[in-house]
Amino acid sequence: YLAGNQITSLSGLPQLTNLEFLSVAQNKLKSLAMAPQPRLQVLAASKNNICTLKGFPNLPVLEHLRLEDNPILDMPHVEAASILLVGPTLKKFNDRDLPMEEQELACHYPAHTALCIRDGWDFCHVTEATESTMQFL
Repeated sequence: YLAGNQITSLSGLPQLTNLEFLSVAQNKLKSLAMAPQPRLQVLAASKNNICTLKGFPNLPVLEHLRLEDNPILDMPHVEAASILLVGPTLKKFNDRDLPMEEQELACHYPAHTALCIRDGWDFCHVTEATESTMQFL
């Protein structure tokens, strides 16, 4: 647990091949940019200042993402964006099952959307995504 330690960045966190649970709640994080964590199943980052998904790490087996009390929740369809970034292993967002409509919405985005989000593209409605992401690339 790294909760409540006034941490401002995870960029110095190395890849930890056996890390399965990471709690960085109640810190001062603005993003979740960090090294890939190949076995991380739960990422708890509530009560920070997370306002972007830029630099979101490769978390191929993440099942549960907690981002309560962060400005990123003001972003429309943040659940769909999270699904695009993580993939089909993501089952829970903020301690709730992912809404079916967000899962279906994520399926309609271009395949390269996650790459664009990680590079700082502003997530937009699916009807604008193809043109917008192609311009971004």
